[in-house]
Amino acid sequence: MGESYYVTGDYTSAAQSYQSYLDASLEPANHDRALFRLALISLFPESPVQDQSRALETLQKLVADFPQSLYRPEAEFLLRLHQEVEGLRTDLSKRDQRIRELTQELERLKQIDMQRRPSRLPP
Repeated sequence: MGESYYVTGDYTSAAQSYQSYLDASLEPANHDRALFRLALISLFPESPVQDQSRALETLQKLVADFPQSLYRPEAEFLLRLHQEVEGLRTDLSKRDQRIRELTQELERLKQIDMQRRPSRLPP
């Protein structure tokens, strides 16, 4: 049932269906698929149940609980991609801060330069 909701883009119903399956099913045969779909649903920007933290936790659970899963490489790729994006955001933030600092320093130096220049006296 979750698959049909997923395919049609009804992510709220799909997420509920996958979670119900995981909660009720003792047989882990398709748990990895359900976890992967739940993670994707939580990552999709257009999903009403978007939750990046939940997606990352779900991907980590898939990797830890299902080491032989066909979804593991994709889950690991998404986790690495997230780490890379976070690293880039941190770098960007540091660069923005440095640009602000340099801009302030430049303005300060301009003011000092203006104060040092001799005033021009009218003829």
